Amino acid sequence: MFKILKLITLYIFERCFIVVFAKTQASTCSVSSIFFKLTKSLKIFIMTLKEFKEFREKINEKILSEGTLYTRRFFALDDDVYKDGSIPKKYKEMMGLVASIVLRCDDCITYHIIQCVENSITKEEFFELLDIALIVGGSITIPHIRRAVNTYFEIIQDKK
Repeated sequence: MFKILKLITLYIFERCFIVVFAKTQASTCSVSSIFFKLTKSLKIFIMTLKEFKEFREKINEKILSEGTLYTRRFFALDDDVYKDGSIPKKYKEMMGLVASIVLRCDDCITYHIIQCVENSITKEEFFELLDIALIVGGSITIPHIRRAVNTYFEIIQDKK
């Protein structure tokens, strides 16, 4: 019997995705039975922007109160590096967003989009920034770009 790697499913929810791969024996398991067993045990976290902000703030407070000096220093450095300097905060957040898309970190992408909007990024700047992320990161960033666009418009809509 040959073991094969099967792509079970790709879910694209409003702001979240999961790709599940499973090793199985082709002759003994159907794709639907594997899908059922895996999805039953998965915990899928889909958060609204409000829930994302609350969760991030709550857990960051926990990390900072319980974490080591090195963790607190890193968080402080991360906070300080995005402040206005020779490069304005807006452009630093835009660079952070490009890097987050290239690195495919959805939480980072959401955070930097929020920061970009709070620092008055225009729609034109946002879409040019996506071009840079796509060129640097390649086609593998496209699902993250889709979610970034969705998040951007969700934030803009919430601001109205």
